Amino acid sequence: MESLLTGWGCPVLKATDRASAIDVLARSQAGTDGMLVDYHVDEGDGIEAIRLRERFGADLTAVLIRADPSPHVREAARTNEIVVLNKPVKPVALRALLARWRIQRVAAE
Repeated sequence: MESLLTGWGCPVLKATDRASAIDVLARSQAGTDGMLVDYHVDEGDGIEAIRLRERFGADLTAVLIRADPSPHVREAARTNEIVVLNKPVKPVALRALLARWRIQRVAAE
């Protein structure tokens, strides 16, 4: 995923757990446009990890990437205003999502 995103000119910040995500986001000089988070993370789950956005901007767009088809995961994502992409993530779907983010950001300016 990192190779795909950087190939499209998107800067990527990576973290493997909550503590490193907080550190990476806090040290980032550039504003963060969005979060792509796997549902299965080392500690907790991806929804808990996405709740970090409250610390860095409640309007930060978040995408939960999941292989788990459980309805409770989709419902928890919807409740937390999190977009869901199912694995395997199709590059065309990810590219369309990034384009939609860009349009929304430009429209908000």
